Amino acid sequence: MIVGGNASAVTLGELWVDYEVDLLTPQNESTGGSSLSALYTGTTGMTAALPLGTAPTSAFSNFPFLSLDTSTGVFTSSAKVSAEIAVYCQGTNLTNIGFASGGGSVLTSLIPAIADAAATSISRVVKVQLYPGSTIDISATATTVTSCVARFGIYELS
Repeated sequence: MIVGGNASAVTLGELWVDYEVDLLTPQNESTGGSSLSALYTGTTGMTAALPLGTAPTSAFSNFPFLSLDTSTGVFTSSAKVSAEIAVYCQGTNLTNIGFASGGGSVLTSLIPAIADAAATSISRVVKVQLYPGSTIDISATATTVTSCVARFGIYELS
């Protein structure tokens, strides 16, 4: 019996452990959700009529159904699709984000325009059903627009 100390090292036996490790790469989508989605950001030439500006950049665009005319800011559909569009803008005297549709597209407001108390930022979410050749145009009611982001989630309809 040992009391109050360490015994000298004694080998009682050996312990063998076998293990297997699989290293996997996470398969997260860089699109933040739907594989049919896009994110456009206004970079230059932003106005109330063209909140995404004259040269919007696309962080990602994974849908073949819509094309953007950067000179007019109009998106045109080449298929029957349903989309949720979330728009967030910053600027001065922002009171609304408007969506104009043409060619048979149908808009439904999911979240009305919500502005902060100083009217320096605003957001709005809509659902739109588009058909081949139909269009969607985004605008803002504001004195100035300093930044704007539009996120599209697209769902193809049969």
